[in-house]
Amino acid sequence: MPRGKPSFTKGKVVDRWTYEYTGLADDDGQEHVTSRKVEIVLKLHKKLAESNRPPMATKEVWFSVECAEPEIKLSGSDVEALRAAMWEQLDDAFEVKWSRYFLVQITQAIGMATLVFDYTRVEKGVAHDGALLLRRHDLGARSRIEPWPGKFKNSQGKVIACIEATDANREALEEFAKNVDELRKKLQEFLMPQNIEWTLANLSQLALGATEPPPERD
Repeated sequence: MPRGKPSFTKGKVVDRWTYEYTGLADDDGQEHVTSRKVEIVLKLHKKLAESNRPPMATKEVWFSVECAEPEIKLSGSDVEALRAAMWEQLDDAFEVKWSRYFLVQITQAIGMATLVFDYTRVEKGVAHDGALLLRRHDLGARSRIEPWPGKFKNSQGKVIACIEATDANREALEEFAKNVDELRKKLQEFLMPQNIEWTLANLSQLALGATEPPPERD
């Protein structure tokens, strides 16, 4: 082979792939979830047989895939195996770490003496760059991902509690829900037809925490 001529090529670009992951974008101070893209380049490489006369024969062929951010470069003879390996590494690089939380609130429903206790499961995600994400699971719909708000508010604009979804917190919420149900039953007793007149006439003496309903009136 003539001196100075390499025995292999630097690689010819034969395809470009796109990997997408969930990230945050900031437009005029307003964060929103967006789909970010990573470009991956597929190259064909050849190793040439040593010869003093062109054209030089091809001795070996292989492929490489590479991306810039994060910096990853893989090589091999099977394009699909390279694709799978690249996707696996990118999945690891851009994986969001999710943890479960509860949104807790008591609201007043339409109607008298009606309380609704609700704790909704949501997930907090930490992205590869530290960005915080919120994932909600709606019934009959795909999960929604949004920026983590820091403070949660209900439809009336009031701040509601957000706690980690530990087993201890779940058990305590279930116990609290039972207590709310018991309180609701007591309130219903106060407003039964046979009790309502007594209840309204004795509001100043009314103890909602009483263990027994008011005496029935004839």
